[in-house]
Amino acid sequence: MKTIHYNQSRFETADAIARAVLVYAEALATRQRFAVVDIPTVTRTGVEIAHLLIGPGIPIAYTPALDDPVLGDIPRDEFAGDAAAAVPIGLGELDVRRAVRALTEGTMRVRVRIAATPLDGETLLEEPTDLGAV
Repeated sequence: MKTIHYNQSRFETADAIARAVLVYAEALATRQRFAVVDIPTVTRTGVEIAHLLIGPGIPIAYTPALDDPVLGDIPRDEFAGDAAAAVPIGLGELDVRRAVRALTEGTMRVRVRIAATPLDGETLLEEPTDLGAV
């Protein structure tokens, strides 16, 4: 589980979601674009959806989640999925997969295939595949 630090707020979410948010934010920043993303987060009262504006000039980071005095010790459940990490109870594998898929699709829409022709005339292609383990 990771804590997303966004402005003065913190959001607890799955590892794969936190990584996908940062990859999408980086892709948006390189194109000078913004997007609103909806991600499932864990609160003291259960799972809630956070709506975040991401893009250039908006600081966002994630860190390993620590037991928080406000949230308390959140019970966690292990699962074997792409994230291969602890997921809080209530935030199921399907929620994680849907969020990561939406973020990844957004990233792919922003990134474009770039063709370059060096001096020797050979065309080079840069594929948008730098998505890490999401």
